[in-house]
Amino acid sequence: MRIVDSSGGNLVFKGDGTLQSPEVQWLHSFYFVLTVFTTVGFGDMSAFTEAEIGYVCFTMLLGAIVNSIILNEVISTLTRLDENSTRVQQQMQVVQDFSEHCNLARPLRKQLLGPRGNPAMRDARIMRRVRTPGLPMDRVGGDLDGPGHEGLLKDGGKHFSGVDEALLKNIEACKNLAQITKSSLGPYGMNKLIVNHLGRHFVTSDTNTIVTELEVMHPAAKLIVMAAKSQEQESGDGTNLCVSFGGELLLRAEELLKEGIHANDVYKGYELARDKALECLNAQVAWSCEDLKSVEQLTKCVKTAISSKQLGCEGPLAKLVAEACVQVMPPTPSKFDVDNVRVTKVQGGNLNSSFVVEGMAIARRSSGVENCKEKAKVAIYAEALELGSTETKGTVLLESAEQLMNFSKGEEQKMEEMIRAIKEVGVDVVISGGTISDMALHFLNKYKIFALKINSKFELRRVCRTVGATSIVRSGPPLPEECGYVESIKVEEISSEPFTIIKTRDSKISTVVLRSASPNVLDELERAIDNAVNVVRCTARDPRFVAGAGATEIELAHQLQQFGATVPGLDQYAVLKFAEALEVVPKILAENAGHSHVDAITALYAAHQKGETAAGIDVDAGPVCNALEKGILDHMETKRWAIRFTLDAVLTVLKATTCSGAPANTCALVFFVGNGGG
Repeated sequence: MRIVDSSGGNLVFKGDGTLQSPEVQWLHSFYFVLTVFTTVGFGDMSAFTEAEIGYVCFTMLLGAIVNSIILNEVISTLTRLDENSTRVQQQMQVVQDFSEHCNLARPLRKQLLGPRGNPAMRDARIMRRVRTPGLPMDRVGGDLDGPGHEGLLKDGGKHFSGVDEALLKNIEACKNLAQITKSSLGPYGMNKLIVNHLGRHFVTSDTNTIVTELEVMHPAAKLIVMAAKSQEQESGDGTNLCVSFGGELLLRAEELLKEGIHANDVYKGYELARDKALECLNAQVAWSCEDLKSVEQLTKCVKTAISSKQLGCEGPLAKLVAEACVQVMPPTPSKFDVDNVRVTKVQGGNLNSSFVVEGMAIARRSSGVENCKEKAKVAIYAEALELGSTETKGTVLLESAEQLMNFSKGEEQKMEEMIRAIKEVGVDVVISGGTISDMALHFLNKYKIFALKINSKFELRRVCRTVGATSIVRSGPPLPEECGYVESIKVEEISSEPFTIIKTRDSKISTVVLRSASPNVLDELERAIDNAVNVVRCTARDPRFVAGAGATEIELAHQLQQFGATVPGLDQYAVLKFAEALEVVPKILAENAGHSHVDAITALYAAHQKGETAAGIDVDAGPVCNALEKGILDHMETKRWAIRFTLDAVLTVLKATTCSGAPANTCALVFFVGNGGG
């Protein structure tokens, strides 16, 4: 159907009554012209036969059908494109309307809610719960003009707040860390196989090594790791107690938070329980070391610390540590230095072949031909034994053999004069922190002087402290007050390896020479000795010990339960949970030994209610034993520091209700400490 509009144009309608677009009209016109051109193009038809005319008609019919199909496909494609264009225009209009609405939202909010500094308007705003279009309800009543937490951080930064988002997630991270280390507590603790970022393997049950090589990144778990490291620096032992006890305290706090108790109530209850536990700990003293220069008493002090790392080896190891510590114990025991007890590891042999050297054992042979000297003076040079070279370079032309022989004669004379002067002072041993030139070594051998090279400057300082010498930073003979003295220095072969053994009179350093079959076992033995020496250091400051094997923890838990019944308010629940958390030590000891922790803790409570305060876990035969009779002792000050450091970390985690972090590609992580609560 064709209708002429008011402007004189033609309006073409389809058969169904819809208006046909101009593009479709143009295509129909094109098709008509194409058909006419095809028909007329054949010219005069009288020259063709009937067969040829039939063939031409068939060809024209087939072309018309093909053109019709192509035309329909083109029309449908154009129709779809037109519909998509219309839809996109509608969506753009919606976005534009929303943008204009958001630009008007801020002035509208200011007009409706009033200025922030007007208390009456602010109270009215909260009471009416005004909801501005486009403003979420969780923003009403807040700082509407502020940039928000996301505006303070970089793109990709995260912000968490509240009990569910921040606090419980932090607690979960600390619990996972404690779960890793708690199975290594006690004499039957399991080793952990750790591969660090450098590909180095560690097979150890030492908690300090575990948390160091794990490289913990979570900010809350890092607080527990820092508490363990502080414990290691202060006491040298009890790091596993810090991590396991901290994880258990947070587990109990999580139970209280899920029951609806505010984090501040848990915080206050834990503080009360900590103060009471430290007060009760003073009454748990079971034994004191009276003579720090007695090998027997020091052996009793360190035996428990070694057995928790190397069960079955505590006898010989404790004796070696005690002998080494007695040799270097100063007149004032509180000045005992753990660096004075050194460890040298020799692969080969067994632990029974280990021994203590009253001096130093250096894994190195002498540089010259002299291998033994007794009652000799020692000169220690921090620099190399060689003549200085000139600052400029030059070329020397040698024309005869005589010139070649005389070329270095001046240097030889100067070097010989220096070595002769050292020998005239009475020095028979020269130790250098740098290189020893061939010319210097030649004259040292000529004058029968023992020569030794030490590369480490820290080892050189220990040698100075051992022999009582002063490190010399100049060339030439030493002054009399700069010389040291050794009873003997000789090269010995231990397990096919050369060692230089330095023995002195009234030595300030002693060395434990450890022997075992593999490097991993030697490393574990060295860690056990390090813990034992630190126990001696703590004993020199405070000689008091308490019963081990979990006896002290159960007794503290028993007394805290009685104390918790007298605490008013919601703090009582936190005090009781603190007492339950102390059960983690005997519980883990029993589980790692293969016993039922329920039966063990029940038997312990029954024994402590009868007044048996020394009752602890028997990891060998049964659930309960007398810790004092078996010689299981823990240093009291070590436990005191462990409780302090652990509670500091736990209380910090409980007070942290907001955690904001930079994007993952940056290394910065900000940890905000709030006022507690949800």
